[in-house]
Amino acid sequence: MKKRNLIISSVLAAGMLTIGSAGTVYAYGGPEGGPMSGPMDRPCEHYRGDHSAARNDRMMYMMNRLELDRKQREAISKIRDEQDKKMQAKMDEMKQIRNAMREQARAEKYDAAKVRELADKQAKLMSDMMVERMETMDQIRKQLNEQQAARMEEMKARMMENRSGNVGN
Repeated sequence: MKKRNLIISSVLAAGMLTIGSAGTVYAYGGPEGGPMSGPMDRPCEHYRGDHSAARNDRMMYMMNRLELDRKQREAISKIRDEQDKKMQAKMDEMKQIRNAMREQARAEKYDAAKVRELADKQAKLMSDMMVERMETMDQIRKQLNEQQAARMEEMKARMMENRSGNVGN
């Protein structure tokens, strides 16, 4: 019984860490006063339940840095709004899977087939969400001119550099 609960807890923890790590990396910008300072140098407000406000702050920051015109801003906002609707449905499904996994962890009788089915669903859903994010980035990139696309790549490279330098600190 203890071994079964340990295995199920490990699977749940790994899934939650994967999702939580991706959200944290996405939500946090570089060090204060650094090259990426601004709305992104504080933790994402979604931890306080206001994810859309934090997303809008990050998007406004990015739009200002890329010097987008009104047409580009509107197109990108529309793309992001559509993605948010799709992602919300996927996040709701992910929550249902996590709840089902918790039920399995508390079940009197261990059902390995059910746990595997849930884990496979979770992995597929996470894969689908990553594909959605990449498709969204591709759509956004198509709205940019050459200079803006190059600037965005520079900003992303700096963000990754800042993050990799701050791991474990």
